Amino acid sequence: MMGVSLILVALVVVVALGAVLVTLAAKSKSGIPHPSELTSTSRATLRPLRQAAESFEAILKANPDAEATKIIGTQAKESVQRTVAEASKLAATRDQLTEIIRRAQMQGTDSSAAQEQLNKLDQQIAAATASIDALSLRITQNIHSQDPTIPSIETDSDLPELVRRLENISQSFDEVHQSATIEQSQ
Repeated sequence: MMGVSLILVALVVVVALGAVLVTLAAKSKSGIPHPSELTSTSRATLRPLRQAAESFEAILKANPDAEATKIIGTQAKESVQRTVAEASKLAATRDQLTEIIRRAQMQGTDSSAAQEQLNKLDQQIAAATASIDALSLRITQNIHSQDPTIPSIETDSDLPELVRRLENISQSFDEVHQSATIEQSQ
């Protein structure tokens, strides 16, 4: 009897993981989830990133003639937009991981792998937010350094590196997403 119960629990877990993977595949095909499709926790996790992106774009829009905007503005804006889009996809994955953790805890099974993936997702989103904020700061400093009444801070060499860092974070979102998908299927 105990063996049959364990098999049924294992079957339920496998079916649940299969449903999660099918949902993940559907989300990735359809694109970016709408904020209303995310839990309030995931929306709150994404909010600082979205605000940083909006602030960055506002800086570029307010200073179209600034040298920093002309040099890396378009590339950086595309990287920021791509990062926000990838983070939104990861937020949907985050919601699914949270549900898996909840179910595992209710069943008394180990949820440490899913919790570890959840922590990685949150760290990646926080790192992306920090990178966008740093890029905004450097561009703002560059813009103000063109004003002779404001003391100059040398930041030109930092700008391309910050854009590359943001692009790397955006690419790592995909790697974390793939890793989370693999962990969920195991």
